[in-house]
Amino acid sequence: MSVFYKACHKVRELCGRSNTSQNVTAAVCALISTVCAGVYLSPTGGKSGIAGGKYLIWLVFFILLFLFFRQIFFSRSPSGCLHRASRREYKYAAVLSLIFSFCMSLGKIAHGDFAYSVAETELPPAALLVFQALLYFAGFFALFFTLISLLYRVLPEGGLSSVGGAGAREKTPRLFLTEGNKSFALTFGIIFLSYFVYYVIYFPGAASADSINQISQTIGAIPLSGGHPILHTAVIGACIRLAGLFSDDLIFGVAVYSFLQMTALAAVYAYVVRFLAELRLPRWLLLTVFFYYAFFPVNAIYSITMWKDIPFNAALLMIVVSLFDMARDSGRYFKSWRKLLLLALSIFVFCTMRNVGFLLAVFVPLILIANKRHWRKAAAVCVLPLLLVAIYNYAVFDVMEVPESPISETISLPIQQIARAAAEHGEEFSAEEFRTVNEILPAYRLSELYNPRLADPVKYQFDNAAFSENPQRYIGLWFKLSIKYPDSYIKAFISNGYGYWYPDVTHLNTYHVIEQNDLGIRQMTFLPDKVGRAVGHIAEYLLPETPAVSMLYSIGFMAWLCVLSASVVMLRRRGRRYLLPFVLLLCVWMSLLAAPVFAEFRYAYGIVICTPLCVSVALSAGEKKTAC
Repeated sequence: MSVFYKACHKVRELCGRSNTSQNVTAAVCALISTVCAGVYLSPTGGKSGIAGGKYLIWLVFFILLFLFFRQIFFSRSPSGCLHRASRREYKYAAVLSLIFSFCMSLGKIAHGDFAYSVAETELPPAALLVFQALLYFAGFFALFFTLISLLYRVLPEGGLSSVGGAGAREKTPRLFLTEGNKSFALTFGIIFLSYFVYYVIYFPGAASADSINQISQTIGAIPLSGGHPILHTAVIGACIRLAGLFSDDLIFGVAVYSFLQMTALAAVYAYVVRFLAELRLPRWLLLTVFFYYAFFPVNAIYSITMWKDIPFNAALLMIVVSLFDMARDSGRYFKSWRKLLLLALSIFVFCTMRNVGFLLAVFVPLILIANKRHWRKAAAVCVLPLLLVAIYNYAVFDVMEVPESPISETISLPIQQIARAAAEHGEEFSAEEFRTVNEILPAYRLSELYNPRLADPVKYQFDNAAFSENPQRYIGLWFKLSIKYPDSYIKAFISNGYGYWYPDVTHLNTYHVIEQNDLGIRQMTFLPDKVGRAVGHIAEYLLPETPAVSMLYSIGFMAWLCVLSASVVMLRRRGRRYLLPFVLLLCVWMSLLAAPVFAEFRYAYGIVICTPLCVSVALSAGEKKTAC
């Protein structure tokens, strides 16, 4: 009972420190946030749980939130490591809270109401949707605004350390987690051995249907196709031919590819850790980043998975770390030919592994502007790889006459929007509109084929030849239907990509098997099958369902951390060059909104593995000041 009386006395003391208006404001914020949390967490949309008012837990939650709002946000006598938030910090917190609250409210409704089959879903009344959205928005805004403001107050104004040598730690590890070559070799070795365990468990690696298709192209079973990056297919073919010197079994060709990719990824992650060590960050942060790259199961499984997305996203990570290195000390960076060569190679891989290479063509002028003093070297290291990409495309598609990927691969979002408009309003179409849609899509079956979260069922029925003959006709159709049915277009857009900005959703994370095939490729693990099944279960089911740890599997949450990191960099006024990597990640993220899957982890893997780097750089940004 003494504990209870002490708690009551503490509450009375906290409430009496300021005027009534602040207590009322804290109580209102706590009430709104409690109701929001109850309705949000209720599987029936508020029809049970807090709506019935039966659970004591919500009263406790309300009291804790009240104390939180009252003590942290409204406290005018900060102590310890909390500094008083500035108006600028409050403005940043308000803007981010608006964005995050909007994502949470819209994402919750999208995930629960109109992101499923149109034929099976009956939407609630519009008034109820609006009320839920406003409730979610108000509750989450109060929480996010307070939490982000608290984050800005907790972080030392000068960052955890200064960028460069002035803020170096007095005591640093002599061998591990330093910028030395021995530390790099040790970091690489540990990461490699961690991945090698998975290599043994899932030997010779993982291969999906796309991977089997590429292998078939390399052995001449099917003709080459631009549907997969030709360079990636060529690398697979080289691995198969190298293994063919010793054995005709394709299994060993897959094994050689998995081994090389595993080695390359371990080297990339070790390079990132060494760069962060150069920033003189606290050892606990370096260890956190190292453990994430070395022991997060997704990284290990992806290292032995034959997907073009893996080298693409590894190249993205190398470009981002190069831009941060460039921003930290451009003079030193442009004197290192090794770093320049790595950046040029990363740009080339980035542009050839996915059809978003044009992003760098637009992004290069920003790099040149940010590095005026070294514009010649910057132009050489950025423009030359783009020229090589142009020559590569000409050699592949014009000289070798390899057919390009179908147009439907790049316009899956417009196809989805037309399909949703037809599924919801097909009976309202004019005869001309219906006939035009039917020329490129099976108009009569769109209500059955359309999947709001997956474009493949509709995309595979798209007539690419008809579209190519008269693209202006179908582009005009898309514009015409967008004016008549904007609600369908907006819902199709949200449903098609909400997993990339809504954190409370995950999708397919890993793929650790070999697709059934006629090529004789199979897994031949050296350990009992139970081990492989157990590891796969942990990586795909247990960890994604574990509180807190599950956020590592959330694309939306990782994107939020990047946004928060960018805000910290801007608050610390580190300069425009530090924002370039965030701009590049933003461009890549925006391209994901038009992806054929609403939350494909491998598509956004580059953003996920760049997040620890961005957070660490943000925490190191700022001039050296006395921190508590």
